[in-house]
Amino acid sequence: MMIDKVMDYAVNDDRVRWVVLTGSRTNPSLKPDAYQDYDIQFGVKDLESFLVSDDWLSVFSEVLIMQKPEAMSLFPPSLGGRFTYLMQFTDGTRLDLMLVPLDKEYPIELNTQVLLDKDGLVDLTKADDTHISEVHVEDCMNEFLWLSFYVLKGIKRDQFIYTLDHLSGMRDMVFQMMAWKMTGNPGQSYKYMEYKLSVDIRDKIIESYNVDDRFASMMLLFELMKWAVSEFDYDKKQFECVRSTLMESMI
Repeated sequence: MMIDKVMDYAVNDDRVRWVVLTGSRTNPSLKPDAYQDYDIQFGVKDLESFLVSDDWLSVFSEVLIMQKPEAMSLFPPSLGGRFTYLMQFTDGTRLDLMLVPLDKEYPIELNTQVLLDKDGLVDLTKADDTHISEVHVEDCMNEFLWLSFYVLKGIKRDQFIYTLDHLSGMRDMVFQMMAWKMTGNPGQSYKYMEYKLSVDIRDKIIESYNVDDRFASMMLLFELMKWAVSEFDYDKKQFECVRSTLMESMI
């Protein structure tokens, strides 16, 4: 099993000081399936020695395709000195391995499992269970409303791709607020959030992808955003004013 290979490597490499498992495999509310990744973090000393060559990764399995986001021009480094290997193996398994230098902050999610801690360094009380800030709500709402005028412009000019791109941006703001409303880790691309939504809300999200009536899709996003922020403070007057302005512009 992948976990056995990971542990065998970590135990025998003195540079690896701790190992934790995160992600879907630690979430008791999710039904296990064959598509779950292994999300592993190694706490390491001498990070640079790992980066000299990728040959050491072959101990886990035969790599079919791999990404190293921190080494790619598409993804500017954003992990504060940490380094990740995203590996899809020929046997169908996937390992997302993050190397965390011992002097750097490490991201600990709820339900994180400590598999190895050679020096007693892992502190699970640091698990990320923070609450959304008022500023974040305001920023999400501001971006949502701002993008709506780009969507309107695209509809008026019959710019299909432009319109859909900005609708996607609006939808992402809705999803961010929904994720906070639901609480807990929403997963990559909000995949866990879907299980917590009512059938009605889920159906409206699906309907918001209607490319034939882009304005109707945007109005659905307004309805979904209003639901998503119902438990937070926001400028309700501005929200309704923007929505009314958009509707009047389509008359």
